[in-house]
Amino acid sequence: MPGLDPKVAVHHLSVKKGAHPIKEGQRRFRPELIPLTETEVNKLIEVGFIREVKYPMWISSIVPVRKKNGQIRVCVDFRDLNNACSKDDFPLAIVELMIDATTGHEALSFMDGSSGYNQIRMAPANEELMAFRTPKDIYCYRVMPFGLKNAGATYQRVMQRIFDDMLYKNVECYVDDFVVKSKKREDHLYDLRKVFERLSRYQLKMNPSKCAFGVTSGKFLEFIACQRGIEIEQAKIDAILRMPEPRNFHELKSLQGKLAYLRRFISNLAGRCQPFSRLMKKDVPFEWDEACDKVFKSIKSYLMKPPVLVAPVHGRPLILYVAAQERSVGILLVQKNDEGKENALYYLSRTMTPNELKYSPIEKLCLALIFAIQKLKHYFQSHSIHLISKANPLKYVMTKPILSDRLARWYLQLQQFEITYVPQKAVKEQVLADFLADHPMPAEWELSDDLPDEDVLVIQIIPPWKMYFDGASHKEGAGAGVIFVTSEGEVLPYSFTLMKNLFK
Repeated sequence: MPGLDPKVAVHHLSVKKGAHPIKEGQRRFRPELIPLTETEVNKLIEVGFIREVKYPMWISSIVPVRKKNGQIRVCVDFRDLNNACSKDDFPLAIVELMIDATTGHEALSFMDGSSGYNQIRMAPANEELMAFRTPKDIYCYRVMPFGLKNAGATYQRVMQRIFDDMLYKNVECYVDDFVVKSKKREDHLYDLRKVFERLSRYQLKMNPSKCAFGVTSGKFLEFIACQRGIEIEQAKIDAILRMPEPRNFHELKSLQGKLAYLRRFISNLAGRCQPFSRLMKKDVPFEWDEACDKVFKSIKSYLMKPPVLVAPVHGRPLILYVAAQERSVGILLVQKNDEGKENALYYLSRTMTPNELKYSPIEKLCLALIFAIQKLKHYFQSHSIHLISKANPLKYVMTKPILSDRLARWYLQLQQFEITYVPQKAVKEQVLADFLADHPMPAEWELSDDLPDEDVLVIQIIPPWKMYFDGASHKEGAGAGVIFVTSEGEVLPYSFTLMKNLFK
């Protein structure tokens, strides 16, 4: 049986003590599916992936899934077995950072394993736990199948062991998504040779029909990575553009799910979708009104020319724009390129909770900043940040006495990072102009970073001013003069005439 040497990797099941074995009954299938299923099962037997088993303690059911080419894939529903197994907490890389690391290269090669999971063998003692029932017989897997809990963690652990010294340099790997990258095209053959030597050493096989070598762009982790940046896959855009207006709750939920996957690319997505929130509430009749239709069309129009996002360059500061509306907050993360132009890295937005709606305007800006820290911490940890907003949320949080739990939490999160406030004096960049247009500030808001909130008592001691006063009178009238000297030494003179002679 081909695959990795068991000395390199074997998958073990971690069934919890006291777990009660479950045997699924025979499922009914359409008559035309039975011979197709048997054909696929026979293929698995021939390559040695499964074997017949008798008297198993656990039995799962199969689920025939039709592929795009019309063929049948036999999947096993391991739901009961998965629930009885403990989770493997092996750390997976942050997806955004891996996509960023793939951009900016002249040559890329995208590779896919040949039945990747099936190249890792199961521990012999665990094989019969994965027994499954077919219309013909009962079998169990000898190799690690898809759909099994912790299979992804095991595969990632193996790939990191094999390509340990190449990862994050010439290779990026997220479970079975694998890419070889070269900054210069002339170096790509050398990088590929090193990868194939490693594959040969460990007998890890790739699927030639699913590989693309020496290209300038390609699909990686569901997005398009290329030299100039990160793009949305056109198929995902087309899926939204072709959608008719939702007619019920489930169709609207499907639309929001598709949009959520593209949230990094859409400015103020939460604010745009505010009219949809009413329709998502329980016991509310689904009535698609003019406001919903306007939002739906504006999103489609936006996706006709989606932005191309870039990856950050190390050693340069990032610029963070934060904005707040009545019910949502928005964030834009950018970085200046060699020409001094700002390129967008990440859009982020969310709606506020009922309690957050009660915040003052400056507190809502603070909320936007904290939201950015929580979601984009991996960027904040490796770059200095220049914060730009209508008012200074840093001053509001960092200079006030901490007399509330909320302010204490915000303070602790902010002090971890190098963030400097830069006043928003002029809108020069188009990317910023578009961002501000998507986040209009309510006209009635009077923003000040010195506003106290309902939980914090602020006592500010101001150095005293000096006042000099004198007056004079005669038969024609009287007058007085006052001079104020501020704590900074600024002199403010005032004089005035009295209508009546009050001096004696």
